Amino acid sequence: MEVIGVHVEDGIVRWVETDTSARPLKHAARGFVLATGGVLGGGFSSDHAGRFWETVFNLPLNVPQDRGQWFRPLFMAPEGQPVFCGGVTVNGEFQPLDGRGGVVYRNLWAAGGLLAGADPLQEHSLEGIALASGVAAGQAAAAALGAQGSAVVSDNAMASAAVPH
Repeated sequence: MEVIGVHVEDGIVRWVETDTSARPLKHAARGFVLATGGVLGGGFSSDHAGRFWETVFNLPLNVPQDRGQWFRPLFMAPEGQPVFCGGVTVNGEFQPLDGRGGVVYRNLWAAGGLLAGADPLQEHSLEGIALASGVAAGQAAAAALGAQGSAVVSDNAMASAAVPH
């Protein structure tokens, strides 16, 4: 499902809207884990002018905005490619941060290939980063949401509810 919209109020993501075969569907939840992938997974996009962005929440990326700096002259350079090392900067709880180090949305966590600071191709750690950070982000979200009370959050999944359109 492709995300076609989000609704945020007071620093909290209220719902994410996806495109389905029949009609758009809104998914409301107390928390969301973003794991769309980075450059290779489609979680980031770019244009001919050198603009680089995260595709769902337009989160800040620490990728060089000068597209001339995205790649080194030697594709298999030992230090990797800057474009693959860039991504969404997160805190210790896997929450995306703005350019000043503040949490962007209080109920959003990030995992996988969109995280900044690793080059999964160079490190041969693509699935490892996705799995380990997915578990860590899910646990951080469950702990934060569990502390808020009301609903029970399982160790295995967080459910969303459809919101009438």
